[in-house]
Amino acid sequence: MIEHNSINYNMNVIVSNFCNCSYGMKAGGGSGVWNNRGKNIALLDSTTAGLAIAYNRDSLWCGKLVKL
Repeated sequence: MIEHNSINYNMNVIVSNFCNCSYGMKAGGGSGVWNNRGKNIALLDSTTAGLAIAYNRDSLWCGKLVKL
């Protein structure tokens, strides 16, 4: 769905999710960045705390992860 929307609307998509427990329930995690072609360029798994970062280099969107 995220890939589909990024392609259809020609836009980058950023999803930010909490990856710990809250009120006794486990949160989903999985923060990530998708470029306007639907390609995932940075994705954290459901248990890793960190930052999914998007940056533009020479008109190309790139991603990197900073794990905390």
